Amino acid sequence: MILILFVLSVVALFGYGADCSKSDRDTVTIAGSSAVQAVAPTTIPANGGINAPLNGIITANFSQNMNYDTINFSSYMLRDAAGYVNGTIKNCTMCYKKSFFTPSANLSPNTTYTCTVTSACKDASNVAFAANYSWSFTTGTTILPTVVSVSPTNNSIGIPLDSVITATFSEAMDPATISTTTFTLAAGMISKTGTVTYAAQTATFTPSTPLAANTQYTVTVTTGAKNTLGDPIPANYSWKFTTGN
Repeated sequence: MILILFVLSVVALFGYGADCSKSDRDTVTIAGSSAVQAVAPTTIPANGGINAPLNGIITANFSQNMNYDTINFSSYMLRDAAGYVNGTIKNCTMCYKKSFFTPSANLSPNTTYTCTVTSACKDASNVAFAANYSWSFTTGTTILPTVVSVSPTNNSIGIPLDSVITATFSEAMDPATISTTTFTLAAGMISKTGTVTYAAQTATFTPSTPLAANTQYTVTVTTGAKNTLGDPIPANYSWKFTTGN
């Protein structure tokens, strides 16, 4: 059995849209051979960390491509002293190295949770972990700002070429953090220029020229967007729409 190295990050997120481009933050070695390498964890929050936001997603960042069919509620679990936490599991289809556990409801304040990735998880070559890996963290009382609605809506089609794009947040944001750097529009790898304004908890992206016809666009609000207390949205939030003729 080979040595399987994987990276685990516990990050505070809400809803799916977790950032597949984030750098790995915590390296832990699970030994499937005699080679054992201990690497100090640097998770956010760390194993044993405190004050984790209540609207959190637990993210497992692996060091190699995984067989996502093996990552499910039997192999990726979150629990507190009362029992297992209900939620959903989604995977990053761009990198095949990240899996996200999103609790169905906000976590309880001032509560210790334990997350476990079991030895049932396998890499793309169907090699399983040699042992379960578990880590714990304790919540605080913070609820991070989130994107609660967007226009055009996700996966909508036939969008007019002169449309503006909006994202509404769950609370008041710092206008200085809402800009063309944190609110972007792109067709494939080509960014669309425009201006960004913010008012009444809503950010608006106005393209500098009409959108291209019959084109799929991706909109992204990054973690650089922060509320008035300096708390960021939990993860890059992205959605897509397609223009009409």
